[in-house]
Amino acid sequence: MINLAKRSEQLELIDTESPGYDEWCIILNELELINKLTFAYSPTIKAIDRTLKARHEGQQRPVKVLDVGFGYGDVLRRLARRAVKKKYSFDLTGFEINPWAVKVAREVTPAEMKIRYLTSNIFEENLKESYDIIINSLFTHHLKSEEIIKLVQWMSCHAKYGWVINDLHRHRIPYYFIKYFTRFLRFNRCIINDAPLSVARSFVRSDWESIIKNANIDFSNVSISWHWPFRYCVSYMG
Repeated sequence: MINLAKRSEQLELIDTESPGYDEWCIILNELELINKLTFAYSPTIKAIDRTLKARHEGQQRPVKVLDVGFGYGDVLRRLARRAVKKKYSFDLTGFEINPWAVKVAREVTPAEMKIRYLTSNIFEENLKESYDIIINSLFTHHLKSEEIIKLVQWMSCHAKYGWVINDLHRHRIPYYFIKYFTRFLRFNRCIINDAPLSVARSFVRSDWESIIKNANIDFSNVSISWHWPFRYCVSYMG
């Protein structure tokens, strides 16, 4: 039986192998399906709405949003569609270290959305441009704890309004559910291997409290909220 008392240090296949373009298309498409079925977007969207209400209400200029580790670009596309529905004005940019992911995201995104997808490693990025809100979804579990601390500090320095992290809750229920769900539906080999491992590499509340403390972030500006099904949303409003 899996021991989920602490984060797994085992690396996922997509972090150790180099799948080709065709396989990346399959991987990212299947990940988007899982995200849709597990209501993955809701915590991020709700946190952004709260931030806009607190910090941007009444302003006319576009809200500059950066998604770090955007994967398939599906969160940014959701925000683009929401902007039309809610009559927001977003300036949307994504950073992703994997060039195949950038290529796929560009190909599946309608031109009218005008989302900028860029190949970039933020730990090596001398970012001169500032953003209002920086987000990432299902990204931090790929990182070591010390890298997450560095990421949180980086986002705090470069986000005018604040940042939002949306990631998994380390727990037996999502671990075994996704393990057998992906096998039953015969998902791609990387998804079958990495989906339960993503849960094993993810977080409990005390992990986030430790990360925030070690990043020297004021807890009074941070919200750590649990969302069904088994996710944590960590948001900071500076």
